[in-house]
Amino acid sequence: MEKIISTLKGAKGQGNTYKNEDGFVYWKKLDSKFYITVKCSLWKSGFKAKGKISKTDTTKLVLTIGHENHQQNSIVTKFRNICNERAKKEHISLRIIYNETSSMSEFVNMNVGSFVSHRRTMQRHRKANQPTSPRTMIDFHNQLTGDYAHLPVMSNVPIYMGKIGTNPEEGTTLLFVLPQIKNILRTGSTFLMDGTFAAAPSFNRECQQLYVIMGITFNTGFPIAFALMSRKTVKAYDALFKKLLEIEPQWKPETIIVDFERAV
Repeated sequence: MEKIISTLKGAKGQGNTYKNEDGFVYWKKLDSKFYITVKCSLWKSGFKAKGKISKTDTTKLVLTIGHENHQQNSIVTKFRNICNERAKKEHISLRIIYNETSSMSEFVNMNVGSFVSHRRTMQRHRKANQPTSPRTMIDFHNQLTGDYAHLPVMSNVPIYMGKIGTNPEEGTTLLFVLPQIKNILRTGSTFLMDGTFAAAPSFNRECQQLYVIMGITFNTGFPIAFALMSRKTVKAYDALFKKLLEIEPQWKPETIIVDFERAV
């Protein structure tokens, strides 16, 4: 397929780009003795058109791959943009975002690519919109209550309950409570409590553990609260439980199952 082209100056006046009669722009890919091989400027977006320009007549471009797939690729580009934008703004699984976008009427019968082909770009967009890693627990608290207060939410309900601890013995505790199952604190009678070290961010070794409180209902344990704790003292646990009672005054456990830890 032969097209009439014009030669344009490249970015910042360096090199050349080429534009055909239909308005498509091409970049130089390879410069050989007799031909200049060019590719569509939208190559990275999946527009695979390419061709050759003879050095004896630089006004004509012979396409070896045409633009027939541009409509399909435009749809894929729109799909990708929606996924990337949702990845930045929403905090649900990337797989769920991909599945929900794929089921939209304009994409349902189109080949938009597999989840794996989109995942890395979605991860990059999400990461670019995330705060920098906090160095201390107070830094983390300031992020959660400041510019990034919109991030720790589930179903548009905040999960961060604030900082606990007013003296060195209580240390610093950052408490998160899942709103959807918070009522188990009121209705449940049996609770499991345990700390883990591997899953806790260290904050330069300031954080000693991630303490998890689970409630038993329907013979199943459901995590209700997560506490990042810098101390494991009696006063630290006492402050944590008092905060939970502020959140749910009707919390009256009959049985609490814990491992052997004197402070608890």
